Amino acid sequence: MLHTLAPLFLALAAPSDLTGVYEVSGAPAEARLVLHERAGGEILGYIAGSPMTWIESGQRYGSGVLLKLKSKDGGSE
Repeated sequence: MLHTLAPLFLALAAPSDLTGVYEVSGAPAEARLVLHERAGGEILGYIAGSPMTWIESGQRYGSGVLLKLKSKDGGSE
């Protein structure tokens, strides 16, 4: 079963290209986001060490980034 998670908005004092690895602290745990910025501000990436949650889409807005996350529970289908 897939679940749409609340969009994640990161306010970054970012360089002109967001490609790289970012550490995010907070509840419920710390995470590392691996991001790649494409032309036009589209963001691709994944959450390191979290095979059941992934970045479905992302877009850069000025100095911020809006990431839409998806998650799959561990139950059988």
